Amino acid sequence: METNILKIYIYRILLGMLFSVPTIVLFWQSHGMRLTDVMVLQSLFALAMVIFELPSGYFADIAGRRMTLILGAAGCMIAICVYSIGTCFTHFLVAEICFAFGFAMISGADAAMIYDTLQVLGKEDDFQKVYGRLFFLNLFAFGVASILGGFIGAISFRWAFYATIPFFVAAIGVAMSLEEPPRKKLITETGYLNELIKILKYCFFENRRLCLLLVYSGLILGLNNAALWFYQPYFEVSKLPIAWFGFAFASYQVFTAVCSMYAHGVEKKIGEKYSLIILVFFVATGYFLMGCFVFRLSFMFAFFHQFARGFSRIVVTDYVNRLTDSDRRATVLSTQNLIMRLFYALLIPMAGKVADFTSIVDALNILGVATLVIGGTMLTVMRRAKVL
Repeated sequence: METNILKIYIYRILLGMLFSVPTIVLFWQSHGMRLTDVMVLQSLFALAMVIFELPSGYFADIAGRRMTLILGAAGCMIAICVYSIGTCFTHFLVAEICFAFGFAMISGADAAMIYDTLQVLGKEDDFQKVYGRLFFLNLFAFGVASILGGFIGAISFRWAFYATIPFFVAAIGVAMSLEEPPRKKLITETGYLNELIKILKYCFFENRRLCLLLVYSGLILGLNNAALWFYQPYFEVSKLPIAWFGFAFASYQVFTAVCSMYAHGVEKKIGEKYSLIILVFFVATGYFLMGCFVFRLSFMFAFFHQFARGFSRIVVTDYVNRLTDSDRRATVLSTQNLIMRLFYALLIPMAGKVADFTSIVDALNILGVATLVIGGTMLTVMRRAKVL
């Protein structure tokens, strides 16, 4: 059982070796896709994540975290193989659906596996630190892959997909070696639909604090993540050479990783209230700075988004864990991701149209305004409900 933590670290390192990410938008555009098409593709990916998210969390709660993580790595491997030979929107959509299945299986299951393992070892208070380290290692690996992927992509976009395959195969093997942690009780007494309805009722009606926390974090993370598919076109507008794309993405991963490593320390100093409030201002500031200032190094303004990404992943997940029992933990964590994905899926096609018909900077400024309005509204609701 004590080796589980190390194995999950290795598992996420291997899955972080995505060499294609720094140039994938250019890969799509080289096959005739406009920015709106890119956003539609990612919107469909997000909707697929919504479809898979809750069943994956429930599956992890009844079939075990180990099997769920195995299937997650397998889904990602199939996706990267499809991308390796894909040539059109339909092929890319199939690959994105496979990725959605894989990511959904991993989402929530890795955090639940860590928390349950630590609980068995009597170390659940170490969750923020351990999960922060996991996130750090995953992003550090992604950063290394991004640097290499920038150079590989400058030669051939497709080779970046080939390079990822052996790492994903190895991740399946690591997941198979995990030890399933024992839990106090399992959800087996009733059917899937009845139990799922009970959990959703608990999330949205019985536990007010949990409900507002899930909705708030889902909306803010959805707004934050919308920036991802604007980065590469923004790099082009700011005259950043393609070979440097990998370094820019690597800097994002390293910065996010550092933020996740120290998130628990920052949270302890400023408390839960201000930990939640600062997310809105960091996301909005990143959008406004990128929209107002465009030059070769302006990609660094996106560090504000990376802070929100790394900090929220650790801190908010811990808040949700504290409000949830082990028998339903993966499902509740998946509910948080479901809210984020659903909002993200609705948001990015509209943002893509704005970028195509006006400009990238206009789209970024509009996303900044949306962040302030939506985030400010949610904070007001939480304050009046005496949750914040």
